[in-house]
Amino acid sequence: MEYSVKIFLVLYFVFLHSQAIEVSTRNGVIIGSDRLRTRSGNRVIYSFTGIPYAQPPVGALRFRVSRQESIKEPQPVKPWKTPLNATGPCPDCPQKIKFPLPGENAAKEIKGQEDCLRINIFTPSLNIKAKIPVMLHIHGGAFKVGSPELEPQFLLPQVVFASITYRLNVFGFATTGDGVIPANLGIKDQIMALKWIQENIETFGGDPNRVTVFGDSAGGSSVHLLLLSPLTKGLIHGGISSSGTAVCPWAMIPRELAIANTKKVATSCGCPSEPSEALLECLQKTPVEYIRNNFKNYSEEDAYFVVSLT
Repeated sequence: MEYSVKIFLVLYFVFLHSQAIEVSTRNGVIIGSDRLRTRSGNRVIYSFTGIPYAQPPVGALRFRVSRQESIKEPQPVKPWKTPLNATGPCPDCPQKIKFPLPGENAAKEIKGQEDCLRINIFTPSLNIKAKIPVMLHIHGGAFKVGSPELEPQFLLPQVVFASITYRLNVFGFATTGDGVIPANLGIKDQIMALKWIQENIETFGGDPNRVTVFGDSAGGSSVHLLLLSPLTKGLIHGGISSSGTAVCPWAMIPRELAIANTKKVATSCGCPSEPSEALLECLQKTPVEYIRNNFKNYSEEDAYFVVSLT
């Protein structure tokens, strides 16, 4: 009983003495919090959650990175004029709930939102001269599900800890193979997050020249792919792959199979399978829940939408 009272008093003290923290980035002012503490309880963790790192992939940007077909990478987030509140939960990207409750209908089996390209930053210092090593976590989940749930209390105060969300399943890995729906949008989201870190992490006390990416399962495969990609030159300085690599049989499928699977989802949603422009236009107008519900009808054991070989 006495132990519980002490815990309550500590938490009450932290809440009572917490305050909003403001930092200025290239995109605008961000409001964070100082409520978190390290595992020992004696060090403050400044937290900033749900910060947009790219333009929302909604509307004309669903299944794309730009309205211009010549642009192949996600575009930087547009600056905001009023301070951004980064103290709430980070939204998940659309996905099937792993363990729905018995009797739940199909609509409740889907969670997340399309405007989901976000980054969380946890840091022990906001001194721009601190130059603390940065660790970016990429969550696993077979490229179909998952969210950045790793607790920062176990890593700080030795590093600046970041975690991201990225497009999953059909929204992140469908492709028409001809550039209309570019391949591997989920991986390109991760690269955009790395670029955001390079441009902004000094504001959070981090060192852009010491960025280590780590992840497990699909996150581990992502790390391996990022290390192999020429697009990440200068963005990554180390990587830790756990329980996943680029050569895992579930981490890649042939390009032709990815294209065929994309057409299957289109026809199951009542959209034409070709030409690609008509397929894309129709899927962009289809409600997100309907697309995901049709996708989940396919076997979850199959490598249905993962990184496609090009």
